[in-house]
Amino acid sequence: MTSPPLPDPLFYLDENFPYQVADALSLVGYPITHPSAHSQLEAKDPKLIPFLAEKRFVWITKDDDARSRHRKELLANGISVVWVRGIDRQKSRMTPKQLHLLLASKLDEIERRVRSARSSVYFLLYMNGERPALKETSVISAVGRLGEPRRRKGAKQVE
Repeated sequence: MTSPPLPDPLFYLDENFPYQVADALSLVGYPITHPSAHSQLEAKDPKLIPFLAEKRFVWITKDDDARSRHRKELLANGISVVWVRGIDRQKSRMTPKQLHLLLASKLDEIERRVRSARSSVYFLLYMNGERPALKETSVISAVGRLGEPRRRKGAKQVE
């Protein structure tokens, strides 16, 4: 007896991105939405995470607090997350057009990988030069064993 196929992932573009990017992607068939479509504007992560789990959304965010402060909630609620890198850089800030390109080029791959995973999966999505890049990561990769941020190689520890 075969198990029924898993439902296709639905994507939720966090409010820290222009909602027009989600609207444009949705218009061409990507299963993506944004906070204003669900009355979730300015929702804090502890309230948002269970909502995302209930709706079975894959959360697309740049919010590193979710990795450090809300790691337990992410794991307990079993949602998959895509962290987008390069949005806030001073020198080479990503434009909405680049964000659209990044998502349009990788959402199908993310969808396949989420659908085939046995549990939540976590990704880093970023521009590698001029090319979109996707890397699977761990929800705890940015957090030490005791919940403290990991030190970068060569960084001095402040006591």
